[in-house]
Amino acid sequence: MNRSNPDDYRHLIWMAADPSQKQQLARMYNVLFFDEDIYIPEEMDETWLGYMDGNDFLEEFDRQLENAQQIPLREYLGNPSFTPLMDLPPDEVEPELERILDLMADNNVYIDFLSDIESDEAYRFITEELFEEVIDDIRIEGMNQHFIYEEFYPSEEFWDDDFYEDEYSSDEDYF
Repeated sequence: MNRSNPDDYRHLIWMAADPSQKQQLARMYNVLFFDEDIYIPEEMDETWLGYMDGNDFLEEFDRQLENAQQIPLREYLGNPSFTPLMDLPPDEVEPELERILDLMADNNVYIDFLSDIESDEAYRFITEELFEEVIDDIRIEGMNQHFIYEEFYPSEEFWDDDFYEDEYSSDEDYF
């Protein structure tokens, strides 16, 4: 997501809103959004609608975005201590990875691995690379930040022609 383009963030909110709220958001921000059919579980939908009631969520988000400092993810997480992978005994990698993932979850930060990768690679990636990613210092109750490993290391499993044919052959309008 591009920090200089708040429409990227608003688009995520837009996808969670009902049609009347979408029209209100479009008028309020004078922007054009792409309409997408996305299933949102009822309890999540109610949570989003509660945040958006009176536009409190959007106003708070805009306020924090306008004043947000950009900081490394490590700082956002409170500068956690961890053992470098090369100093970590092999039998301690998995528990340490779980500890780091729990710490991230406690701060509403998540990482998805679309392909199977070894625990030591996941730990290395998070502690050596992801922790250095610069993010906006925005904290709003119920808002999560997600990262995808394959955005940093594209996998042929997901980015070959067969994948696109299988996934999107029935949706020619997608391209």
